This record gives sequence, C-alpha cells and structure tokens, in this order.
Amino acid sequence: MKAKYFSTVFSDAGNPKKATITVYLEGTETLADIYSDYDGTPKDNPFQTDSLGRFTFYVDHGFYDIQVSGSGITTYKLENVHLEQKPWVDVRDYGAKGDGVTDDTVAIRNAIESFNVYGGGSGGILFFPPGTYLVTPYESPTYSGYYAGIWMHRKIIYMGSGMGATTIKLCNNAVDGAQIMFNYVIGQEFSDYDIAIHDMMIDGNNLNQGENIANPGIKFWRARGITLQNVKAKNCLGTAGSGPGEGTHIAMGMCTDVSLVNCISEGTSGERVNGFNPDYCNNVKYINCIAYGMTALGDTEGLGFSGNGNRQLQYVNCHSFLNTKADFNIEVSENVSYMGCHSGGISVGTQNTPKAPGQFYPPDTDFSTAETGFVLNGGSGIQIVGGSCRNHLNGIWLANGVDYILISSIDLRGCTNPINGSATHIKVRGVWDIADSG
Repeated sequence: MKAKYFSTVFSDAGNPKKATITVYLEGTETLADIYSDYDGTPKDNPFQTDSLGRFTFYVDHGFYDIQVSGSGITTYKLENVHLEQKPWVDVRDYGAKGDGVTDDTVAIRNAIESFNVYGGGSGGILFFPPGTYLVTPYESPTYSGYYAGIWMHRKIIYMGSGMGATTIKLCNNAVDGAQIMFNYVIGQEFSDYDIAIHDMMIDGNNLNQGENIANPGIKFWRARGITLQNVKAKNCLGTAGSGPGEGTHIAMGMCTDVSLVNCISEGTSGERVNGFNPDYCNNVKYINCIAYGMTALGDTEGLGFSGNGNRQLQYVNCHSFLNTKADFNIEVSENVSYMGCHSGGISVGTQNTPKAPGQFYPPDTDFSTAETGFVLNGGSGIQIVGGSCRNHLNGIWLANGVDYILISSIDLRGCTNPINGSATHIKVRGVWDIADSG
C-alpha cells in the first residue's frame, strides 16, 4: 500500500493556480518514483496540477522534498516531508454533522481519541468533509485554566476539504481566552509533535462574542514538527497585548521545526489582534502567506506578521497589508530573512492585491494603512531582500540596537522615512532612491 499526498497550489496573488510539481528523494536532486494510485501505477515526475492547482500523488513510505513552481508562483520546496500510509477517520463516523448549528465538539473529541496516540497509537488522518463544524471550548485535560474547542493530539493530520469548503467555527459567547484549536500537551516540551492542519478555515465568530473577550484562533505551545497548509484564520478577538488575552489568529510559542504554506490571517471588526506570531521558536518558515486587517488599541497589536525571541525565521513571498501598526514586526530575534515579501502598496506584480483566494480589491486601492512596513526591534542577522514596502510613514524601522542588517533590492517608494533609525552594522544595496552603504 502506498502513501498518499494531496494539496492545492496558490499563486503569488492568492488564487488557486496550475503549477508544476516535482518530487525528490529527501535532501537530494534525485527524482522520486511516484504513482497515481495506491496500487502503484507509475506517474510522471515532474507533473502538472489541474487548472485549480489541485494535485495528488502516491509514493512508497519515506521522506521526500516537494517543489512547486510555475508562472506567477515563487518557486518553493517543502523539505523533509514524511509520507506514510496512515489510518483515516471521518469525523462524521463519530457523529459530527458539520451543519453550522449542531455542536460537534464531543464528536470531534471522540474521533481524535480513537487514534489513541498517547496510548501507543500511530496516529493518522482526521478528515473533515465540507461543512461548518461548530465547537465549544472546554478545559485542557492536561493543563488547568486553558480552554480550546479542539485539543489536537500529536501524530494526526487534521484534514479539511478546502479553505472555502471546511470551516471550524467557534460557538457564540465562548469562554474568555479560549483558543479554537490548541495542541493537547502544552505543559511539556516537545511532548506533542508531527501535527498538521490542511485545507480548512478557522472562524472566531467575533460578532457573536461578549464584550472584552479574547478568542484567538490556532495555537501551539512547546511542540515540534508542525505543518499548516492552505489554512485560513479569521474573525478572532483580543483584549491584551500578551498572555491569554492576546488575539493572534495563528500563533506558537517555544516550538521548533514549523512550516506554514499558503496560509491567510484575516482581521475584521475585532480589535487588539495580530495575524501570525511565533515567540521563542526555532526554524519557522512562512511561504506564500497573507495577513491583513489587523487592528490595535495600543502599541503591541495590529501587526500582520510579528514575533519575539526567535531564531531561524524565513518569510518567503508573504504579503501584509491594511494593518494598523506594522505589516512585519520582529523583536530580539536572530537569523531572520524576508525574501520577496510585500508590505502595503497598490498592487503586487500585475495582479490586484488579494482579499482572499479568488477575491480582489480594485487596483487603485491604497493598502498602506500601517504606520510602518518592517519593524526590526533588536536582534541580529536580519535581511530584507526583494519585494516592496510602499507608502508608509516609516518603510523600515531599525530600533533597540538591532545589528547586522542587510537591506537589498526592495521598493520603498512613497515612504516618508524609507529607512528610519540605525543599526551598528548595516548594508544597503540596490534600494530605490537610497545610496548603497556598508
């Protein structure tokens, strides 16, 4: 029996997009043998997705690198992907309705517990067919005082049917500070590992919560081997700049080896919210991710992409716009790279800026609402290469002794202060209307 892999590709503009898929043996440039079914019928490698970016292939159990390329797509590679045949559980088999009315919390919990991963089970795929699954937060069985609608067990892939097809929605009037999805063992370092969320939307249902309520979206603590692909989080709330009241749509703390691909954080009418936020994490990659609409009541929220105390962060072809404080904000972190990322502006390439996959703002809309495009607040070894940062008060803000900075080939036109502040060691290369330095 072969292992199955399937996903959807999105273009740089956020649309489902036909692409070329190349599968390599892990850590090499050797093409892997891939198949079109469980029985082992050979399949071409490389191969094309369908017109909507969807693709499927099968392989022998093992580790692989999966490269995505094509017109309108910044080439990227998913590395060290472990593929094996896993048990498949449908949440409907445990009573989940997915009708947006029935509370599916207990049914989903029972489906998760059927894998028995903390009792020696090997894990598997928990499948959510198209629908809206309503969840009510309940207290963590392992760590008192924390609540979530879904406590995610390790070694399980939480698989939806598409970002626009499967929705996990928070109930009305949820308990303050509850997450929608949280990993199960949050009090022990790396006890939770190999958790993936694919092809679904997380809805914080902010218009039906009480006043001064914080309901963040997805969170991981002290976990490793985390993958999110084609996941959207929206409508989350916050009441504070940190702690349980922080309203981050997709967050993690003290995690390692994390990959987010084609993910979206959408802020709406809530306040004190951020988009993506890793704190004290190591080796985190964001590829083709979008954050927009984050608002603030103070200086610590309203951030598209943020983070503190991290090492080895990579942002590749990410876009952040219509946020209040900053589109990209990094604090006291080491070895951070922004490659081809876009902050605000009028458009991206030849495409209108996306609201969500398949939806666009008019081409004359100004998306540079954030006070600052990139905030580099302390830390060292940070590079911004390519991309754009348009029409802000501050394009790139350097603060609190940030050191060893490279700024290269980024479009800073329209910024009142293209580069503000200072760094001890900084190189500027090929930046519009700014002399090279360093």
